Amino acid sequence: MNMQSIFHRYLAFIVALSLMTALSGQSIMEFIGEWTGTESLFSQVETYDSKDILVNIADGGDREGFLIYESSSAVIYNEELSWAYHYFSYVKDEIQVLFLRRFITPMGILGSQELRYSILEWTGNSMVLNHVSHDGDLTHKMTLIRAALDVDHMQPGLLSLKANYPNPFNPVTTITVESENESFGDLSIFNLQGQWVRTLYSGSFHPGQSTYRWHGIDHRGNPVSSGTYLYRLRVNGRVISRKMVLFK
Repeated sequence: MNMQSIFHRYLAFIVALSLMTALSGQSIMEFIGEWTGTESLFSQVETYDSKDILVNIADGGDREGFLIYESSSAVIYNEELSWAYHYFSYVKDEIQVLFLRRFITPMGILGSQELRYSILEWTGNSMVLNHVSHDGDLTHKMTLIRAALDVDHMQPGLLSLKANYPNPFNPVTTITVESENESFGDLSIFNLQGQWVRTLYSGSFHPGQSTYRWHGIDHRGNPVSSGTYLYRLRVNGRVISRKMVLFK
């Protein structure tokens, strides 16, 4: 074994050791939350990079040791079976998480698929997950940040994304961003499938309060349908989101 191989093995060991330390007291309940970020897929059928993604992990279901989840990612979630639970679990000894989804085969038989993701990074409010199929033909990577519904809890006095008003709304609602320091980022609207709808503002957020109005239209100027939407503030590497309801 040459020195380069030894060095790479040593680095892998150090990374694994640091992850085990960070996750030593971790329980499955600490994965509960709304996560936003990006996904990358490399397969023989489809390939894309840095696609916006939402993963909502919640308590529920009827299987011990599992949570339930919803996601905008077709890799891990089958939205056509809204009645079927999609299960999430944490495999502590292997530093992995498990996504279990149900589906119907072309013959009408109910089946299931288990996808295991290695935890490459974990901070408590961010994680990087990676799945490689047994044949190596598919690689799926998710880089996720926990979306805080109240940023004041995370960053007191520095930055705040206020609840929109009115909510529910029709036809217009106002969103307020309050910043103590000069910061740079964007305020965007997404649907629950993680699809970008419109960017309300991109640039510098000055100290004080800034207000933005959304008239329920997408980036093409077309009215959107009734439903629940996310407005996401991304500033200096942090992602904060809240939910709002358009009712027509």
